[in-house]
Amino acid sequence: MKLIRTLTILTVLTIWAGALTYAHGQMVVENPSKTGPQQTSIYNTLDFIVANMDASCSATLPMAKDMIVALESDRSNEQTILIGHANFPNTTVAAFTNEGHEPAGYLVVIADNGAFFTANEKTEIAHLSGSTIGSVMGGDRTSFYIIAGQYKGGTNQAKVEILLHELGHAVNAPGFQADYNSQNKIDANDRIIMTGCKSVLKAAGKYKGVL
Repeated sequence: MKLIRTLTILTVLTIWAGALTYAHGQMVVENPSKTGPQQTSIYNTLDFIVANMDASCSATLPMAKDMIVALESDRSNEQTILIGHANFPNTTVAAFTNEGHEPAGYLVVIADNGAFFTANEKTEIAHLSGSTIGSVMGGDRTSFYIIAGQYKGGTNQAKVEILLHELGHAVNAPGFQADYNSQNKIDANDRIIMTGCKSVLKAAGKYKGVL
């Protein structure tokens, strides 16, 4: 089993290294971590995706389950984990994957101060979507939400959508494009997720627990 797991991880990482070329530009994140309640939430969301991924979503994101295995690796050993979280200077970015400037040992980084974790009140609609989020100032608070499905930041659906979007980049999903600074490409990528993985997102909306 250990050999099979190792080969799976190596196969996934080979695909990742050879296929991905997109970037969000140079962004230096602060206080990267693979521990704490944020990391637990990331793991819970990945577990939910694995448990609820149907044939349609699997076809939309080929090898997504294998990629999740590679990202999590041995949860008890931080040196093998490739997904984590950090504080982002740009809070309109909820996450990024394989940007070329991640902290050493990270492939996917989730923003501590973005839509994955932030659950303030939605105040209005902004023309942003996908793993790029709307950020609207409302008095002394900032509201975050995913526009593609209009999921309020911090909700189960927002978390699932963000990670599905990042998995799309990580596995080089069919039709997925480098989408930094291009609203049309962000929207196109989101449509792929919203169509192919709609049952997973629907399940997240019905889930009574907190991911």
